[in-house]
Amino acid sequence: INIPARTAAAHTKLLDKLKSNHVTDLFAKNTRLILDTKKAKLGIISSGVATSYLNEIISNNKLQETFSLLEIGLIHPFPESETLNFLKRNFDKILILEELYPFIENCIRNLAQKNKLTVNIVGKGFSAIVSTGEFSTDIISKVLEDFIGNDYETKKNKPLDNLEAIIKNLP
Repeated sequence: INIPARTAAAHTKLLDKLKSNHVTDLFAKNTRLILDTKKAKLGIISSGVATSYLNEIISNNKLQETFSLLEIGLIHPFPESETLNFLKRNFDKILILEELYPFIENCIRNLAQKNKLTVNIVGKGFSAIVSTGEFSTDIISKVLEDFIGNDYETKKNKPLDNLEAIIKNLP
């Protein structure tokens, strides 16, 4: 049981654990560069379900050469070194995709400011990204179109044409 007399010592011990190799190894496994497009001028940092939707959209629309993508799996303590390496890659713009509260976005903006990086970072308030509700592939598609600056041939969730003919041919 942590009583006030031991709180400071326990907190110091916890902070030491967060700096340990065990935590560093976890970050190495859970913060990964999914798309590493060397010539890309656009970067995306995402986490959670946004990454899954993003991967689906990238694959369906052949956008692999458009940008580089960093997925952050663990957000506390924030993976500063991995993220800073990504931020220093000379991008014109970086998009932050995370649902709900902009925790990752705020950490990235702080990291960029501390390191005097001038990259344009967009997140909550950009396009269809809001701090409430859940993302969908249609929302992420709209955000990507606005981020890239043009419409790509999207394969959004559209109603099927000739549904009756398709159903007739099913076993």
